[in-house]
Amino acid sequence: MIPPNEASLEMIIERCQQETTLYRRQQSSPVGYCWELFRRAIVEGSQDAWRAIDEQYREQLRRWVRAGPEAVEDVIQSALEKFIKSVTPERFLHFTGLECILAYLKRCVRAVAIDRWRQGERENVALQNLGDNWKTDNPMLSADVRLEVAECVAYIYGRLHDDQERVVVRLNLGLGYKPAEIARLYPQLFPTVADVHRIRERVIRRLADDPVVQSWRVN
Repeated sequence: MIPPNEASLEMIIERCQQETTLYRRQQSSPVGYCWELFRRAIVEGSQDAWRAIDEQYREQLRRWVRAGPEAVEDVIQSALEKFIKSVTPERFLHFTGLECILAYLKRCVRAVAIDRWRQGERENVALQNLGDNWKTDNPMLSADVRLEVAECVAYIYGRLHDDQERVVVRLNLGLGYKPAEIARLYPQLFPTVADVHRIRERVIRRLADDPVVQSWRVN
């Protein structure tokens, strides 16, 4: 049998799929092919290896998330980014096999999911203070009120600091685009989905604490 470090990527992917299947069934399997697949991705920076990892384990990641369908892909993407950032080539060499790798990846998923839940709770409070009446597409607003709302929108945009904040407010708060969609549309502004979440939370907190914005809230 060809050892993992001498095998082609195609063989490694195939054997890793077999190894993972047997691992999930708690059956013994040839050890090393999945470790080698991750090694080539992390240590050698092989994008083909990363694509194989994503394809093979994404369904498992979805099961770990335990969130609403609208949040799953965002959590998965952020968890993978967290994993890639924290598992350096030097650190990866301390992983002894597939079980260790998947256990750490699962911890990344759960950590991101918990952070998102906490962030959502904070944002819900902030959005209550901000209110929803500043959206100009609200069909319940009369013409006179729409003019007033337009002034509110102008004030909000005047409080934004840069293009990142303007895009997030317009697409997410105004039009309802999801963070992952915004990151795909504006990769030059948001290298990761986590950047969209960070900007969103920053803007909401600033606006919710603004005394002028607070005065708009309808009790």
